[in-house]
Amino acid sequence: MENIKLFEFSLRYKEPTYNPDNYKEEIVLNDNPKIKNDIVLNNERLISLISSYQTLADQLTHKQIEKILIEADDILYTKDYMNYSAISQYFMVFGLSNSLMRKKTKKERLPILKCMLDLYINNRHNMYKAHGYSNMILQVISDNYSHKRTGSTGNIKIEQILQSYAFKRYDSGDDIEKDSFYLLPDKGDKKIFIEILKNNDITFKWSSDKQGKMPDAYLQTKNGKFIIEHKNKKESGGGQSSQNVEVVDFVKNGEKNVSYVTFMDGPLFNSLIEEDHQDKKTKTLLSDIIKYLKLNPLNYFVNTRGFIELIKKIAG
Repeated sequence: MENIKLFEFSLRYKEPTYNPDNYKEEIVLNDNPKIKNDIVLNNERLISLISSYQTLADQLTHKQIEKILIEADDILYTKDYMNYSAISQYFMVFGLSNSLMRKKTKKERLPILKCMLDLYINNRHNMYKAHGYSNMILQVISDNYSHKRTGSTGNIKIEQILQSYAFKRYDSGDDIEKDSFYLLPDKGDKKIFIEILKNNDITFKWSSDKQGKMPDAYLQTKNGKFIIEHKNKKESGGGQSSQNVEVVDFVKNGEKNVSYVTFMDGPLFNSLIEEDHQDKKTKTLLSDIIKYLKLNPLNYFVNTRGFIELIKKIAG
C-alpha cells in the first residue's frame, strides 16, 4: 500500500480518548489511614520539621537550624517519593525539581533549602495548615506523574500486533540475513539491531541526532525492513516548530533499503482528522507529514488502525 494512501486510511479511524492499556497506577498510601508506611511517616516528619522551624525560628541557634535543614534534606533527597510532598511540589514553582536538587551536593543544597523553606513558610505553610495538611497529596501527585513512569506501553502494543500476525521475536538461531523476525532494540535487542544496521548499510541518523536513542521496534520480512517508533501524543503543546519536528522527525529519514514507520496513537492523532477544529499548528503538522511521506515513499505514518493494516499487508 502506498504510504500516502495508508496515512489517509489511518485518518478514517479515530484513536480512543481513553485507553485502558495505558494504565500505570502506583499506590503509595494504604487504604487504612491508621497504617502508616515509610512514605507517610517521612512526609509527616517533614511537615513537623517545617512547623518547628516556623514556630521556633527566633529561638534557634545556627547549629539547631542547620540540624533541621540537614534532616529535611535527608528526607527530601534520599527518601523515595518525597518529590510528591507539598513542599517539593512548591519548589517546582521556581523550577527546582526534586531530580535537579538530588544532583547537587548537600553543601550546595542546604543554602538553597534554607531560602526555599523561608519562602514556603511565608507563602504556603499557613495556607496548608488552615486547610488541613493531608497525606492524600502523595497519592494525588503519584497519579499525576503516572505518564512519566518507565515502561513503554508502545512496545507492548507493537509486540502484540506483530505477534497477532505470527511474527516472532529474534532468537540466536535465526539468520539475520534471511529470516523474518522482530526486535525490540531498547528492550534487550540493541546489539543485534546495530549488527543488522551495519550489515545492510543503514545509517539510522535519527539515533545519533537523539544521543543514541533506540527505536521501539525493528521488523524484518521478505517484504522489507522496517524501523518502528511509537509516539503517544495526548495533546498539542509547546511551540509550533518544536512540536512539529518531534512528531515528523522519524519519517523525515529517507534511506533506500529500509522503511521508517511512525506509529502515533493517542488523542493528538484525532486532531489531524477533525478539520473543523484544527488550529494553524495542526494544519502545518498535517502538511508536514504528507510532505515527508512524499519525499520518502518507503516511510509510513500511521495510527493504531493504520499500523494493523500495514502489518497485515507486510505479513501477506
